[in-house]
Amino acid sequence: MRRTRLFDAEGDDIDFAAYIRAHPEEPMPALVILARHIGDGHSPRMEAILAMGRRLGVGAVVVDPWPTSRPSRPGRTAGS
Repeated sequence: MRRTRLFDAEGDDIDFAAYIRAHPEEPMPALVILARHIGDGHSPRMEAILAMGRRLGVGAVVVDPWPTSRPSRPGRTAGS
């Protein structure tokens, strides 16, 4: 939430990389979510996080296959 507010205050086209270049005095690490498995009940929530993740400096590594009940997967897979 905080990142969204900070980036929105800067303008529509600001993303994580542009923000940290413009504000080197404010430490803001990239975030990586590590998960072995995403359950069917959490799949929509993770999809929403990853849909905004690139702009906000948030990524994810999920070891097990994405739940089959949700045919579309956000982001990219290895090799794509």
